Amino acid sequence: MAAHEEVAMRLHADLHPALSEARPSFERGSYQAAIFDATHQVEIRVRDLAHLGPDTYGVTLMHTAQS
Repeated sequence: MAAHEEVAMRLHADLHPALSEARPSFERGSYQAAIFDATHQVEIRVRDLAHLGPDTYGVTLMHTAQS
């Protein structure tokens, strides 16, 4: 089985529902967009859990949420 097909199957089985926005980009072969979509969803979830506003993002978000 090709690596792409194996990963695509795993995405359908193992992907957290919050990351579902990344699936269409991946299936189109737009891997950079899929990574961006998934990372964006992680950032939104971390921001929500840390009770931070939309002005906190990236490295600052992760450091603030860790504290």
